[in-house]
Amino acid sequence: MIANSMMPLGMLIFGPLADFVKIEWLLIGTGMLLLVQSLFMLGNKVLIEAGKPAPETV
Repeated sequence: MIANSMMPLGMLIFGPLADFVKIEWLLIGTGMLLLVQSLFMLGNKVLIEAGKPAPETV
């Protein structure tokens, strides 16, 4: 639901931007930004701890 609601916002931003910048460069740029974001998230200890399985209680 969140992804579907973000589609109009993405079209609003990247539609006019595609008139000035080649699509290939937009894809490369957004891919690099996604890579940088994922590297920052890998270094976040809170997210790493949240992803660990819960200990089993007996």
